[in-house]
Amino acid sequence: MIIREAILEDGPRIRAMTTRFLAESLYGTIFRRAATPDAIDSMIALVMQLGAIFLAEHGAGDPRWVQGVDEGVIGMLAMIVVPHQLSSQIIAEEVAWWVEPRARGGSIGPKMLRHAEEWATRNGANMVKMVAPAGSTVGTFYEHSGYQAVETAYIKGL
Repeated sequence: MIIREAILEDGPRIRAMTTRFLAESLYGTIFRRAATPDAIDSMIALVMQLGAIFLAEHGAGDPRWVQGVDEGVIGMLAMIVVPHQLSSQIIAEEVAWWVEPRARGGSIGPKMLRHAEEWATRNGANMVKMVAPAGSTVGTFYEHSGYQAVETAYIKGL
């Protein structure tokens, strides 16, 4: 498996993974009408301008190939680097993270996170902010990876 930075030609695959993420998360309920293909494409362009989208990719020839998972891109992690609103410190923030369901639970997530953290450091960030969907075990994964829970976010439509 390799982790690489996305290029513009990866847009359709990123859009497809983002669409599945929305369909399987509460964000899909909240942003059902607003998450159009054009809006997703705008998000991809903005992230590529302010940060990077990392893709996990593998094939049958890879010795670490995950049995039962199709070859190709099996995960994405979109990150931006911005000044923190309170401190002006440069931080990296997760925008979206998706790993194909059949590829979860192995080493793909930790490898993608380490890759993003290294990229963040190279790009001047001294902190990384990740989010965990409500009711998921992702927060436990973050804590095992050295992250500290700082807040819980709530959203209300108006």
